[in-house]
Formats: sequence, structure tokens, C-alpha cells
Amino acid sequence: MKLKNILIPLIVALATLSLSSCEESGKDTPNPAEETGSIDIWIPLDALNSSMNGKDAYVILKADDLSKGTLSVEGKGADISSTSLTSNVVYRNGYYYSVSRAGNFGKFRITDTAAEMIKEIPTPQVLDRRFAHAWIDDSHIVLVGATGKKQAVKWVLINTDEMRVEKDGQLELEAPLENEQFNSSGLLGYRKSDNTLIYVYVYMPLSKKSKLLRERRGEYYVAFIDASTMKVKKVESDSRAGFIGSTSYGDTQTRHTFTDAEGNFYYIACDILMEDGVKPGSSSSTRQASKLFRVKSGETAIDKSYEGYGQERGKIVDMALLNDSELLLYVQDPKQATPDNPTWDSKTNPYVFFWQVLNFRTHTVKRLTDIPLCRGSFAQGADVRGGKAYIGANVNANPSARFYVYDIKSGKVTKGADLASGYEISRVMSVK
Repeated sequence: MKLKNILIPLIVALATLSLSSCEESGKDTPNPAEETGSIDIWIPLDALNSSMNGKDAYVILKADDLSKGTLSVEGKGADISSTSLTSNVVYRNGYYYSVSRAGNFGKFRITDTAAEMIKEIPTPQVLDRRFAHAWIDDSHIVLVGATGKKQAVKWVLINTDEMRVEKDGQLELEAPLENEQFNSSGLLGYRKSDNTLIYVYVYMPLSKKSKLLRERRGEYYVAFIDASTMKVKKVESDSRAGFIGSTSYGDTQTRHTFTDAEGNFYYIACDILMEDGVKPGSSSSTRQASKLFRVKSGETAIDKSYEGYGQERGKIVDMALLNDSELLLYVQDPKQATPDNPTWDSKTNPYVFFWQVLNFRTHTVKRLTDIPLCRGSFAQGADVRGGKAYIGANVNANPSARFYVYDIKSGKVTKGADLASGYEISRVMSVK
């Protein structure tokens, strides 16, 4: 009886202490995401590119092995349809981040069966889904973009641990000319060695009924920004290309930038092709011939002696770093894919995407011909781990969605798992 009298007050005291400690911490972030699957597969419940039509209905299926078998979808995965999470996301240390269609920056945790919103905060500094981003450290992200009439480029620094805006402002860039505007997003990188943000952007001619109201400038720009003060230190132009890999969605849906082990920053630029019925003066920018450019480590200048892709044709839609000399590229070009039907119209000629391996040191390119032609213009379709690349492909066969495994050392491609019939793959993302 005496022991019972001692234990009960002790238990109550410990419970009270635990509760008060939680309340006093004031943290919005719960424990790290659950260790469920090492790969997230984004599966659209509507059309493959439905996000472009205002629909964000996806199931995120967690998996550990994409090398064999069939992955079932029915009744599995986390359905994000009822959340504000879109397919334009940033992933970091167990959490997804996205700017919703309502304009709120949100933090989400995905488990085997559910999408949990941790917190949202308003971010009027950038457009919904359309921004460039760079991580300063594990808990600070910078978003950059243009809103409204896009006559200025704004920025916002967010503390993702506390989910609050720490600073915001406007970049001091040359204003657009009459009948011009900034791109919505552009591309952004961060160089830790000298605390510098590298912003790649273009000026966009305004258009009316698909007709440009002024000529394109025929060059792109790179701004070097002090990440402490957000002051622009220098801006360089480059007329070797007149456009860049992403003007609207940054790296949130497909990847157009990377930094190598030496600290060199690489990005995709391009020229717009006047073909397939498109004439000068058209506002269409779908038809592109990509180039891979860089800024060397520690420098505040474009390395104009370097172009890493070296191909006359090919629109690089997505890329994944395989090692310190090779890139896996997802490329669109109907002239190479279907030479008898070289139209860029994705409705009548959808299977015009293919995979290449680029050695960006030697500028050699190898096409992975063991993977059939694919469809899907907004796809982040490969996860690299353990000396292999696991590639998601939507092909003209049954089942249409399947995975291929590329062995980086041997260069061999083998058939992997299938996705259940009736579904397609939008994104393959490592989450470990």
C-alpha cells in the first residue's frame, strides 16, 4: 500500500513534466519522417501532365526495390488529392516543400498511407508553383521569382524548421524593356565556399495571341548575389544561347542544375528552334536545342569556353548526376525519335522522349537504346543509388509504366519492375 502511494504521485509528476516540456519547446516540426520506403514514386490519377491543367491528384507510392516484380497501386500509397501539395516540390531531409495554388509555402510529411501537412505560411513574394530555389543550409531555403506583371524579381528566405519568413526583398536587376517581363522562376544555385547565390534568368517578350510584341533578346543572364545581404554583386550576359532550361518552374518538377565535386555550377540553357511550323515572332518555346553551361568554382563569371552537351539537337527535360563525370539525361526530340513523323505535337506524337548518358568532361553522349521511346514532358524519372540508376519509363506497350536499371560501371541496361496496368510514372525520387 505504501509503495502504491509513492508510485502514483511519481507517475503523475513525470507525466506533467513531459507535457510541460512539449508545450514550452514551441516547435512546429514534429519528429523526423517515418522510415518507410527509400523511393517515392509519384503516380498521377488523371492525365500524366494533369498538373498543367490545374489538377494535383497523385498517389505517392513508397518502395525499396524497383528491380523486379509488379508494384500494385490500388488501395496503396498516400493520396495527396485532398491536400494543397502540388507536384512542383522541393525535398529535403524527410519533408516535401511546395508553394500551393493558393500561394502558401507548405511543409509535408509522406507516410505509407497519408500526406500530412505540418504547416503553411503565405509567400506572396513568388507565384504558386513557379519559383527557383536554393538551400543555404538544412533549415534555410531561398525562393526567387517574379509575380504580377513580372517587372521585378523578388526573393524570400524561409526558416523551414520554424516555418517562418526571416527576410524578403527584391533583387536589384536591370528592369525589363517596354513589352518585356522577367521569367517566372529562372534557375538558382548556391555556392557555400563564398556564400554566393547564382541566378540564371532571361527577359521574356510579352505576347498577344501567340505573337511576340517584341523580338527576343537572344541572350540569357547570370547574376551573382551575396547571400548574406542579397545584394547583386555582378551580372553577366551570354549570347551563346537565347533561352534557359526552365523559365517557369525552376527545379521543382524537373532538374536543370547541379554542382560537381569541385564546386562548379552547371545549368541548362537552350536555343528555340524555328521548325515544325513555328516561325520567328511566335511565342512558342517548346522546341528547344539544349546546351550545358557552367560557372567555375569560386568565379563570378560564366565559363564561356565550356559547353558540355555538344549536340546539335535534343531538349534536355531532366538530368540526374551519376558520378563526377557523367549525367543521365531525359531528352525530347521528335526528329531523332520518330524521323518519319518529326512533329513536336505531344497529342499526336507523344513517344518522342529517350535516355542518354553524357560524359560532361569528355562531351561524349551515348543513347540507352534498350529503353523504348517514352512519353511525359514533365518527368523526374530516375533515382541514382548504389552504382545504379533506376529509371521510370512510360512506353507504348503493356504494361506501359515500367522501370529499367542502368548499371553505371558496366553501362548495361536491364528490365526492372512494372507498375500495375492503368497507371503511369511522373516522378521517381530518393527519400533516404
